[in-house]
Amino acid sequence: MKKNNLHFALSGNAVFKHAFAIFILICTLVTTASSQPLQLGQSVVTSWTFENDPNYKVVRVIDIRNKPPFIAPGTYWNAPPQYSGANWTKQRMRNVFGITLDDQNPPNIFISSSSINCVPPDQNDSGLIYRIDGNTWQVTNYTTSTFAPGPPQAGTGIYTMPNTGPRMGNLCYDVHHDQIFATNLEDGVIYRIKDNGLNQGRVEEFFDPSTFPFTPDNRAPGYPPHGDRLWGIGAYGTNTNDVKIYFCRWTVDSYTAGVNEIWSIALNPNGSMNTASLTLEITLPLLPGSPGSNPVSDIEFSIDGDMLLAERSMFGDCSNAHSSRILEYARNITGTYTAYVVHPVGMLINNGSNANSTGGADFGYGDSDSLTGENSNCDSIIAGTGDYLFLPANGLVYGVQLSNRNPSWINNAQNYSDFIDINNNIISGGDKTTPGDIDVYTDNSCANTCISILKDTVYCDSTGTYIYQFQVKNNSPTQFLEQLELTVDSPQPPNYVVAMPSNIVINPRFRRTQHPVFTE
Repeated sequence: MKKNNLHFALSGNAVFKHAFAIFILICTLVTTASSQPLQLGQSVVTSWTFENDPNYKVVRVIDIRNKPPFIAPGTYWNAPPQYSGANWTKQRMRNVFGITLDDQNPPNIFISSSSINCVPPDQNDSGLIYRIDGNTWQVTNYTTSTFAPGPPQAGTGIYTMPNTGPRMGNLCYDVHHDQIFATNLEDGVIYRIKDNGLNQGRVEEFFDPSTFPFTPDNRAPGYPPHGDRLWGIGAYGTNTNDVKIYFCRWTVDSYTAGVNEIWSIALNPNGSMNTASLTLEITLPLLPGSPGSNPVSDIEFSIDGDMLLAERSMFGDCSNAHSSRILEYARNITGTYTAYVVHPVGMLINNGSNANSTGGADFGYGDSDSLTGENSNCDSIIAGTGDYLFLPANGLVYGVQLSNRNPSWINNAQNYSDFIDINNNIISGGDKTTPGDIDVYTDNSCANTCISILKDTVYCDSTGTYIYQFQVKNNSPTQFLEQLELTVDSPQPPNYVVAMPSNIVINPRFRRTQHPVFTE
């Protein structure tokens, strides 16, 4: 639920038409944090435990609203509110990793089964993708395993995917066609899945890139060879005609020579995959001091299409640590990705790099208030999971890092970050590799091409001149605010002076992370 704000239209240039106006504000009653349903600004996080605890919550809602201000030398955020459904447990879901949310209100949560911590599932664990109902928070199996290495199948009545133990990679939701895409670590195949109306995921289509340039899977039980492994996956588009699915080709892992890659496949207007459109989008940079890098396990997008990639440290088929990054690629005007920045994760380690990502990342609101329902400054923080994040007194944080997205602050990243331990236990220090993926529940409310007045005041100076001062906020993620036009109307001329329209040229022009103050 969103708080209603006072907005002025922005179309090219912003235009203020009257100095005298009456505004009617519509108030919305917003509930405070509760156990369910999921609220805008909250995050969903996966994790696992080495302990033999069947009641351990492998999925949690961590309420990252009302975050502490960024201060030096970083903030340990001790125990923000966490919530879980009754059966979000290790006993019900075993090991999990990937997360995606649909566009229902409240959203349903989809979780992928995983074996990346080298803990194989029991053979009778049939769930591959779990569905958590947005209203009841009950867990059901959305798609299940065939308990065989292949071949893949699609069509009416197909609710299964091949799997003998590797389980799934990750998931993404295509909002324009109401469907889920998933990578399968058994066969290196992308699956397109739609709901059958009964909360079951029917396999509509599959695509095996190994039929093109990738290393083919030999259909033997277990992981496919490097080069045919697919993991992170994300969807971006502005309408039904321009959606692309982006995915990671996992070619190498920790300290093995070679490069990992991000590929894309375009969707047809009906949501099916255009297999002829397979394109190499990004060749990922090498990890400093290494001949290779680690695979991307999570792909997310900002409102305006910037791509966020989270790597996870792997060694063969098993999780490792301290050699994986969060990278952000800016979307070019042509829809391609070339320039990138690396967002430091956690403390310095391994050649002095802050490469402690555990494979989950997402954009979030810079300002999110659970009491007022205010969610603003979209995509201005990075929420990521990681190992060895922070060193508060007598402890060590493994869990979630919230950081300012502004790249000019990257060299002081710790000063602009808050750190959350995922299980509120900083004493043991035995949680390495246990954090998983993270998704932040946001909507496109900041995508409107509009501006708002943050505050204004009228006062009289010593010469008797009346001054109107106002602070403007640009809410558009894609449009710059370049000019304001002010017109002062008089209700009773000639008793009042009527000014001609006054243009204010803004140089440099500003985007939504800047809040200039104007005085007239």
